[in-house]
This record gives sequence, structure tokens and C-alpha cells, in this order.
Amino acid sequence: MNPFLKLLVLASILITGCSKLEVAYDFAPGIIAGRMDDYFDLESKQKSRLKKTIQSELDRIIINELPAYLELEKEWMTLLEKKDIQKTELKAHNEKTRKWLFDVFARMEPALLPFALELTPKQIEYFHKKVVKELEEHDEKTSTLKGQKKELRRRFEFGLSWNFDDLTSSEEKLFEAWLETAGYPFRDESLSRKKSTDLFLEASKSPATFKAHLETIFRNPLAFRSKEYASKIDVVLDSYLDLQLKILLGSQDKDRKRRVKHTQDVFDQLVKLREKVMKSNSKSAS
Repeated sequence: MNPFLKLLVLASILITGCSKLEVAYDFAPGIIAGRMDDYFDLESKQKSRLKKTIQSELDRIIINELPAYLELEKEWMTLLEKKDIQKTELKAHNEKTRKWLFDVFARMEPALLPFALELTPKQIEYFHKKVVKELEEHDEKTSTLKGQKKELRRRFEFGLSWNFDDLTSSEEKLFEAWLETAGYPFRDESLSRKKSTDLFLEASKSPATFKAHLETIFRNPLAFRSKEYASKIDVVLDSYLDLQLKILLGSQDKDRKRRVKHTQDVFDQLVKLREKVMKSNSKSAS
């Protein structure tokens, strides 16, 4: 994943995945700027400007983009209640959610592109070395089946808890079985990330090429993913969709109600957060 999409994903997790959304909102700009600093070794002025940019973009997303996400949450509550849900319905919902995320990311380009273009060759080299080291550690962690399973759980457990709240014991067994057979292409992922990071470094040597490279990333965050990795990850994600479908079809009425309530609670918190941000921005404008 490119570092700028990571920024948006991290913001999404902080805001939608925290039980105290207002607390997450208050701390998100600092946390995200800190993560970008980890990747690029930013100067204090850069980090300060980036933090302000993130705050502004976060407010814009909450005010302008969040309503579309809330509609997706409403749709998800409807799907949770369906006892005869089809795989095509679940797939369509997931694709709409991903499209929402990528559309939001694309609209961040005017704010984030200037920051990226101001990165120095030294900072981009720092980023490259940082990612290469991460990949070496990633390869070591996933060199065994036990390590692969642990990493796979770490990546997918949040998504399941976000959609389904707590899993029942039988659902946890389904998840465990999926972890055993998913066949995640860790090595292909690592090679793909290494190649895309090398391309990022190479493109940065020419201002015009770097700008075009970044614009491509904002239009399509997966543009530089290798074909080998893309084809294999699609198979894994399809099997993950089957896992979600099994959970939905096998849910007891009490679990359906619990999950609808969980989603409704998050929905209500997001609505309140949006109202707060709109009110705060209205005062600042006046």
C-alpha cells in the first residue's frame, strides 16, 4: 500500500473503528502526521503543516464525504437482517465501500500532492530504506506457516469485528479454518511492494515524472501492484467473501439484532461527530 493511501486508511480506522469517535477525531491528525514522519523523517515545519492539512482534510471528509458512507452503513444493517443474502449482494456492498474509500482518496490529491512534491531526495531515500527494512521484517515474520497465520489474523480480524462485532465460538472456528486455507500470497505481496517502492524512488528523480507518478497513485492507488500479486490476492479476497457469507447465513436472530445495534451505535456516533465538526467549522468561518 502506498504511504498516502495508508494515511486515509489510518484515518478511517481511527475515526470509524474507535469506540470513542470524538476522542479519535481529536487525536487523528497528530497520530497520522507522526506515522508519515516515521516514513519520511519530516522536518518540524513539514510535520506541522501536514498536521494542519490532515485536520482540514479530515473535516472536509467528515462534512462532505461521510454522508455517502453513512448510506453504506444503512445498507449494511439491511444486509445483516437478511436471512437469504446472496454472495452477489455482499460483493456489491464491499465494492461500493472500496470505491467510496478510493474516491475520497482521489479527492485528497489537491491537498496532499503539494506536500509530496516538497519531499527532499534525502527524505524519499529514507522512505525507500524504511520500506525495504519493513519488507525484510515482513518476509521473516511470514517465513513460517505459524507466522503467516498470525499476520493474516492481524490483518483481517479488525474487518470482521467491524462488520460483525464479536464472533460467536462457531464463527471463530470458521475464521480459524479460513486462516488455515486462505493461501495468502505473502511473498508475491512483498515483491510487489518492493517493485512499487523502487518505482517511487526512480520517479522522484525527475520533478515532472514524480508529479505524474503521484497523480497516477491518487487516481488508482493499486496502479503499481504487480499482476501476479493482484491475481492471487483476488482469489484470497473472494474466499474471504465466502467466509463473511457463511457468517451472515449462519447467524442466529439474537446475533443479527446485536450486530444491527452495533452498526446503529456507530452510525449514530458518526452523525453526532459530523454535526460537531460542521458546527465547529461554521464558527471558524464566521
